[in-house]
Amino acid sequence: MFCSFLVSADLRSFRWLQTMIFTVEEINRDPALLPNLTLGYLAADTCLTERSTLSAALSLVTGQEEIVSWEQCAEAPTVPVIIGDARSSASIVVAETLGVFGLPMVSYFASCACLSDHTRYPTFLRTVPSDAFQAKAMARLLRLMGWSWVGVISGDDAYGKSGVQILLQELEGSDVCVDYIEVIPKSFALNKIRRIVERIQSSEARVVVTFAISPDMEVLLKEVVKQNVTDRQWIATEAWSTSSQHSALSGTCLAGTLGFALRKVDIKGLGSYLAQLGFDMYRKEPLIQNVWEELFGCRFGEETQSGSLRSVITKISDLCPGLEKVDEQEAIYSDINYNVYKAVYAIANAIQNMLTCEPGKGPFGNGACPEIKPIRPKQLLYYLKAVKFTTPVGEPVYFDENGDPSASYDIINWHMGAEGKMEFVQVGQFDAARGPEQDFQLDLGKVVWGGGWDDEVPVSVCSESCPPGTRKAVQKGKPVCCYDCIPCATGEISNATDSTECTRCPERFWSNADRTECVPMLCKRGKMPNYLPKRAPIEQLDNLKFVFTCLTVTGPAVPLGMSFMSNRNWFVCVTPSSDDYGKRSAVCFSEALRELRGDGKAKFHLAGTAGSAARQTSMKAKPQGFVACT
Repeated sequence: MFCSFLVSADLRSFRWLQTMIFTVEEINRDPALLPNLTLGYLAADTCLTERSTLSAALSLVTGQEEIVSWEQCAEAPTVPVIIGDARSSASIVVAETLGVFGLPMVSYFASCACLSDHTRYPTFLRTVPSDAFQAKAMARLLRLMGWSWVGVISGDDAYGKSGVQILLQELEGSDVCVDYIEVIPKSFALNKIRRIVERIQSSEARVVVTFAISPDMEVLLKEVVKQNVTDRQWIATEAWSTSSQHSALSGTCLAGTLGFALRKVDIKGLGSYLAQLGFDMYRKEPLIQNVWEELFGCRFGEETQSGSLRSVITKISDLCPGLEKVDEQEAIYSDINYNVYKAVYAIANAIQNMLTCEPGKGPFGNGACPEIKPIRPKQLLYYLKAVKFTTPVGEPVYFDENGDPSASYDIINWHMGAEGKMEFVQVGQFDAARGPEQDFQLDLGKVVWGGGWDDEVPVSVCSESCPPGTRKAVQKGKPVCCYDCIPCATGEISNATDSTECTRCPERFWSNADRTECVPMLCKRGKMPNYLPKRAPIEQLDNLKFVFTCLTVTGPAVPLGMSFMSNRNWFVCVTPSSDDYGKRSAVCFSEALRELRGDGKAKFHLAGTAGSAARQTSMKAKPQGFVACT
């Protein structure tokens, strides 16, 4: 007999539990799959703690479970396989403890990348992708949207810590920086939750990336709504991206949320099965009573020894009449977890392969086939690792060498519906099987953005982009995403946005006024004006036969120039006053030499500014013309 283990009496877990039951019943009706064997199950509530999870698991696998329900069993059987746990931290505890006995686990929701370590967790398999792929998809989204300044919220558990660590690794070397990383405490201390929300509000990062399980996010988001934080774009993981409980908290604060969700599949008959569930079907089950009370906001009375009900509630109107139907809460169950369905079918197909083993050709010693009554956990684990099958909805399923499935996510966007209810709209997909060039798809035309941006992509940056003509200079003590825009020096340019350096113009070129383009120097000859002074400082360079002279003019500007003489002919080389005066003067020299070609006794005068420290001298002749380079 096959028995199973599920977690936690909340609304989402109740749906997963009922999906498992539906799948077991579907397989038992199938004449082609396990025709001579009937599957059964046990369910236990983990109460969202590692200790209670391990205790429940040990009770199930040792046959010590006190309550046996929904099956015609005289006593609790020993369980050869566990479906669960939903949480990574609990799965780690159970896998480490029961793994030494070779007992297989197939989780439908524990996604921590750490569980891919098959050396440490050799008996762990899962139908949910590793968070390594989700972190990769998140990083792709941040880069694609140009969100270079983000905040990160983590849960204080294996799921949160591992997910954030991988996300940071994926962001290394990119243009995305993290302003803060806040951890939601498991104590849910209100003062700490408030401080986290205040940190979110005070940050310039408009995008908030989360890696936390659903209960942790519920506590945080309630405080977000309470403080009316409406200007943030939330990025959700699969842990809460399709939670109706979360989306119902506030449309103003959370509309536009983008999230990664596990693949949603329409399983034939499951929707109507969940919608038709009534309390009369499982009236005596404590787990169902707890869920019913939470779902419909009512309470059941206590049954006395005589069989009559004794009310423990002050108001009779608070009693659950037992006539409620799940279809009245249809929105809560809109996200059916397909991974539970696949986990049950994986186990059934593994057992089917065990049944078809031919004696003498089996995988065990001397060609032995596996035992069926009872099923040995280690033998079932062998077949689970090798199982390959196609689900009734047409999807091929298998596990890789680490016990992981192929990674695929739907990208979900929270839209506010016409009746004021949040709707989950698929706007894209990430499928690792398509390869790095086609794995990420996002239809921006369908996206409604959060933070009040509506149809406009939110801006989340530490510093605005630097325009052409400038370069980025990282602010001291800040991440590389925080920088100042420094104008390029004269003679240098940058012609692209967010340039990290300016490029020097080539010879005979200088920069335009905007420092975005190198333009050629234009030189022409003209007659010398009559404003040349009679005295100017001079510095003799004998070895080069250069004479440097200062030419001054009256007026608001002090132009710089270069004079040169050859016997009786003088020319003045005029260039604008600028940082690259020396370079421009050199070009002007070259142009002026054309006027003195063939004269080996040429002397040159380089004009400086008035007040030069060079000694004074007198010009013996007046220049006849000039060469102007602009």
